[in-house]
Amino acid sequence: MLMNERLEKVEYPLIGLWRNHFHLEVPWGLVNDPCGLSCVDGIYHIYFQWNPNGCIHKTKHWGIVKTKDFITYTKPKIFLAPDQAIDKDGVYTGCATYIDNIGYLFYTGNVRNENNIRIPHQNVAIVKNDKLIEKINIIKDSPQGYTDHYRDPFYYKGDKHYLLIGAKNTSLQGRIVLYSSKDLKKWNFDGEIETNYDSFGYMWECPNFFQLDGKDILAFCPQGLESQTYKFQNLHQSGYIVGKMDFKNRIMEHNDFQEFDYGFDFYAPQVLKEKNRVILQAWAGMPEHEEDYLTIQEGYVYSHTLPRELVLKEKHLYQKPIEEIYKLRNEKISVKDVVNKRCHELVATFEENQDVKLKIIFNDGYLLMEYDAINKTFILDRNHLSLGKKGIRRLKLEQLSNIDLFIDQNIIELYINDGQYVMTAIYYTKDETIKLEYDNSIKNIELWQLNSFNYKDESR
Repeated sequence: MLMNERLEKVEYPLIGLWRNHFHLEVPWGLVNDPCGLSCVDGIYHIYFQWNPNGCIHKTKHWGIVKTKDFITYTKPKIFLAPDQAIDKDGVYTGCATYIDNIGYLFYTGNVRNENNIRIPHQNVAIVKNDKLIEKINIIKDSPQGYTDHYRDPFYYKGDKHYLLIGAKNTSLQGRIVLYSSKDLKKWNFDGEIETNYDSFGYMWECPNFFQLDGKDILAFCPQGLESQTYKFQNLHQSGYIVGKMDFKNRIMEHNDFQEFDYGFDFYAPQVLKEKNRVILQAWAGMPEHEEDYLTIQEGYVYSHTLPRELVLKEKHLYQKPIEEIYKLRNEKISVKDVVNKRCHELVATFEENQDVKLKIIFNDGYLLMEYDAINKTFILDRNHLSLGKKGIRRLKLEQLSNIDLFIDQNIIELYINDGQYVMTAIYYTKDETIKLEYDNSIKNIELWQLNSFNYKDESR
């Protein structure tokens, strides 16, 4: 591809005031959903949505980076392009699985006819030795009772091969439907997965399904939920239900829907189930508000979150950066100094039942984290920054014990109480320095300087 020839010439690290050091980014264009986390012979393949032609949601491709350790990556390049009739208007979100060294990249092909009416195509791209062999349409259009919002296939191997697809029915309600196959070639429409939610948003995007500690977990992104003070605070949400799935009867018994992230900028997560852990990675951004993200002025927008390990405790998913990320730690530095270059991890523990106030101060404003011990509320506040979108995110929290805060050039990820809750936020400042301000509720605080991700040519 001509685009890949151009990408090979890009030098890393990427240069720019808001270029992140340890979050995945591309040289130009719009990045969104991770859509094919997989591991092949010890090498992780991270596929993702990418429009290399501009900062708008059009001409979607699949990009790819590879890594053995989540610290050194191959340079981003294009892997799937909208170059066939079955995906001519965009290679949309899906997943990847490898069986007997053959890759099956399931995805939605965005296709519009001469009247601009969308006809969703569920496709599979066959891959061998990292080379695309062919693309095959396996499901054309949506069945009766569903609209053209019918997308994001996720593969699961049970007693059969299954695909879960996000959908909007003709009553404008979000749903997940199930297909099955014995041979990965012919796919049968089994029907809708029954949950406790009859009316819970108008579209369920990006389904994921996996097991953890004997429980079945169904994750999805419901659009159209009414915002509440302590939950559903973003335009669209990402979360999960925990329980037991009966694939034969398509019934999911489950607890209440819980959100993955209570910050501003998190969407479309995808999981990879390994033998000893489950990894989640998500889009660090929010759809339909590209104008709020100032890097668009520099010709690129969005990135991905850190890869997180999921741990199930009492039907609630805890999240922490995977252990490889902690190898980025360089040296411990004084929290009392003004720190240059925003590439740090801050670890703090707190006195019990105490109010907490912590500021990350720049010359042109500050980010505020505050805990109210009486009302049991935690807030992340970016109203005091001079640049970018403002706002406050609130969380009900019985006790604040500790935080693990990762500070990149324009992204923070805040892990609260050993990952019980997480808040991701994009921020903008023209100041390269950081100063910390905090009260005496902090029992212990440490600040680590972090190294950056490395990128290399795939041939090296």
